[in-house]
Amino acid sequence: MKNIFIAFFVLFSLLGLISGASAVVERTITDEEYNRRATWVALAEVVEIHSFWRDNRILSRVTLAAQVLYRGSSSTVALLVPGGTVGHLSQVVPGGPKFAVGELSLYALEPIENSGDHRLVGFSQGKLDDRLKIQTRIGVWQKRGWLQTGGEGYAPSGLESRR
Repeated sequence: MKNIFIAFFVLFSLLGLISGASAVVERTITDEEYNRRATWVALAEVVEIHSFWRDNRILSRVTLAAQVLYRGSSSTVALLVPGGTVGHLSQVVPGGPKFAVGELSLYALEPIENSGDHRLVGFSQGKLDDRLKIQTRIGVWQKRGWLQTGGEGYAPSGLESRR
């Protein structure tokens, strides 16, 4: 009986080593850091997602169209994120943001050097989906004078009608 217990213990220990465990630890981005790094802030809709291979990993280029532009000059931008699906193969980044065509979220982006693409400020912290969090973040940034005046037309019903 003792040998069976030891065999099961060893087997489950080996299975635990083989299976992929993962975790993501992100440093919390302060409002001041958002202000310093974000060059494009908008309540935006995902209009296209294109995943592709680069250096043995899958990346996705997410095209965003600003519904309300708070900071920046372009109404559309390309966001580059790790993960996606090419053919029947998918790569997922634990803790990473998820995207769907037609989805409306608040984005804080910074440019990627020597590229026309952008990345999320603070990885998944640069995308807010929750209506209350969006209202709070916009309110704080507007109060501090960090957003363009063009963004003051944000209405909470804009989120409700899109979901």
